[in-house]
Amino acid sequence: PLLKIKILVFNYFRKRGFDTYLINTLDHASEEYVERLRVSDYILISTSHIFPHELISTVDFVRNRNKAAKIFLGGWTIFFLLKILNKRLAQPGENLYRGFDASSAALMIGALRRAGADVLIGSRRGLDEALEMIQNGYKSPYFFDDTYHLPLSDPELFKTAHLPLHLQASSSVVVTSIGCSFNCRFCSYKRLYGMQHYLTPTEAVAMIEAISQGRRNPLPHLRFADEVLNYPYQRLLEICSLLVQKGIVLDWSGFLRFGNIDDRL
Repeated sequence: PLLKIKILVFNYFRKRGFDTYLINTLDHASEEYVERLRVSDYILISTSHIFPHELISTVDFVRNRNKAAKIFLGGWTIFFLLKILNKRLAQPGENLYRGFDASSAALMIGALRRAGADVLIGSRRGLDEALEMIQNGYKSPYFFDDTYHLPLSDPELFKTAHLPLHLQASSSVVVTSIGCSFNCRFCSYKRLYGMQHYLTPTEAVAMIEAISQGRRNPLPHLRFADEVLNYPYQRLLEICSLLVQKGIVLDWSGFLRFGNIDDRL
């Protein structure tokens, strides 16, 4: 079996026939889930924007409970760590980890591997890379590719109906675009992506439909985590219209920018 942390990863490997388990956070892992961790052949730890040194205790926790599994680390933390290591930052302000340079990044990678990580993956197609490594083996302690790829939009990957009931939360999050066309001095989002891409309204609503339908615990609220949801203006109107047409009823919230919020919207 394969154990992972993140809904997209859960559905990605489940769809490909793996016996897959989900632990949402190790802080609240029950003994049942720790036992699943002990018997997993592959463990994928998906990170968000935390400092790299905070991962050492997580890897150590996992490795102490499973000496044989192959442990993969991925997500934004690892992506930026490998970006620093490979000196691929576009500008100094892009570095989210103040004080880190290529040398300190190399030391941190060494510390994570000593804690028990087998492979670090920094790629916008990290799931595909992990699958290939599981199927064909791997020869390198890390894989890095910062080539621009479009975000995943396969609706199947966003289904929550297969999750255990206690993980079918009453609120969920979706990202239908990345990047921002504005240049607010107080905001760091542009440093995270350096690009813009928008799913079409049809793609966005297909994701929302997958998240909200077929659940035993209804989904009353959805948060759009797009940087600026109401730009372009017409795109948000089309998303709302498609939700109405499909009979998807839920409250939603998102990051909006003043300037085009009118009565129609």
